[in-house]
Amino acid sequence: MPRLDRPFDLSKQEDRDAFLAAASNDSALSSLVSEHLLDYCIYFPGVDWQRMHSGIVNVPAGEKLTIGYDIRELLELVAAIKRLKHFGGFETLLVGLQNPTQVASTIFEIRVADWCRGRRVSTGITFSPEVLVKGHRKRPEFLWRTIFGDCFCECKRSNFLQNSFQTRLITMTHLLDGFFKRYPDWDPTLRLDVTFGRGTTNYLRRDFQVVIDQAQRALSGNIQLGCEIRANEVMACFRRRNEVPPIAPDTMRLHLATIGTVSTELTAASYLSLTMDVSSYRAEATVRLIRDAKSQLPRDKKSLIVIEGVGYVAAKEKLKTLLTIPAYERIPWVSLWMHGQIRAAVWRNEEHFDSSLLEPA
Repeated sequence: MPRLDRPFDLSKQEDRDAFLAAASNDSALSSLVSEHLLDYCIYFPGVDWQRMHSGIVNVPAGEKLTIGYDIRELLELVAAIKRLKHFGGFETLLVGLQNPTQVASTIFEIRVADWCRGRRVSTGITFSPEVLVKGHRKRPEFLWRTIFGDCFCECKRSNFLQNSFQTRLITMTHLLDGFFKRYPDWDPTLRLDVTFGRGTTNYLRRDFQVVIDQAQRALSGNIQLGCEIRANEVMACFRRRNEVPPIAPDTMRLHLATIGTVSTELTAASYLSLTMDVSSYRAEATVRLIRDAKSQLPRDKKSLIVIEGVGYVAAKEKLKTLLTIPAYERIPWVSLWMHGQIRAAVWRNEEHFDSSLLEPA
């Protein structure tokens, strides 16, 4: 992103011209600005959407929540909107962009619909079709017309889960650090890397203390770097501070570092790291989201489900089992997305809706 040293009001022509000039050294961004900025101002009206600083547009997403969107991603989104605007029901898609609490979900729906549009098997899309589910009127995100037949699509996000993970990881890191700082004489060349899985705070509090006590005793003996110290669901080991700890799928990590006057890499400055294994939580969240999505879909028609925010390792394994259950026989295909991109897909055997859906046009 080019350096933009002042706020820009994109509703003003002079600021749009200045933005285009600032983007001139980035050919991809310059093309996006020249082709889609005016349309952006149409599809995203309002003071918050029109104000940009350092390439970021900050908009309210609820009573106490603000989300920052990269202008490049927003312009790419406008390009997707323009590709979708000739499909039936398009006007219903834009309604969600006017409701702060629905913006993120609507943006996800736009990305998914544009991805579907760009598949080899795609022949058309109808947004917000009305269906009957157990006598109640429902409106799935869209009806996808393909060479294999029509299927309804429902999108679900679990960003609330990610936020709760982050909150818990921060809380547990402070708890662990409290036990760590009871001992003042740690080796300044080493970092203690701790990992935990499931468990209540009270049980983890006990296990954290046990691990820290064992780690302190290990320092006074013949310590072996990388040697595992374990207490139930908590595992720890010492590494050199300049050694990057391995990262596994479906985990989240937080480092604690001593801040000095010399710039250095975080891992080299950190004395303690805590990694949370969230695989089981994500697997459970996947099941809940699939059930929620299924409740919005007709029971006698084939439907696809798209989920964002549950990772794609533990969730994928869970889906492989789930889609073999007869209750899900009308759900032949589920895809997993992270950060606006498809990461994995699972489908029922002996179905037309298989890996061919992944092939671009």
